[in-house]
Amino acid sequence: MDNSASENELRPPYSFDSPNYIDPPPPKEVELSWKDYKGPEALEWLRTAPNGDENAFASNRFQGTTNATRFVESLYAAGAVCVIINEENIVDEGGGDLYADALVVLLPEAPEARSPVVKICKQESDREAGEVSSDAEWETGDCVFLWWD
Repeated sequence: MDNSASENELRPPYSFDSPNYIDPPPPKEVELSWKDYKGPEALEWLRTAPNGDENAFASNRFQGTTNATRFVESLYAAGAVCVIINEENIVDEGGGDLYADALVVLLPEAPEARSPVVKICKQESDREAGEVSSDAEWETGDCVFLWWD
């Protein structure tokens, strides 16, 4: 006797365009933590990264490396533990000029110390997105990823 299933037995009892077909849920978005990111410390990189036109970081937003440096300094002044340039967002523009458009900010552990840093990150994120995010979105995680288009 043949134990192989017939072609009809292998087909699902419904087609993909059937009203009975249920899409699988989308994959759950995984929140990355500080250990998942790599890259140079932001102030050091901004001060030393070779870029001939002085626009080494998110030039559409900061209009120059000096303003980007001031932004990172404000994160540290607010209490950020560390700020890095995400290495996956560093590109060689040719001729040795480097450019980046994303930061990762390590937040302090204590809630009262996190608040001023989170406030800056939230304002910047909302500015970039063009909408206001809920405060609850900012209450978890040990770091914040900031990216400018």
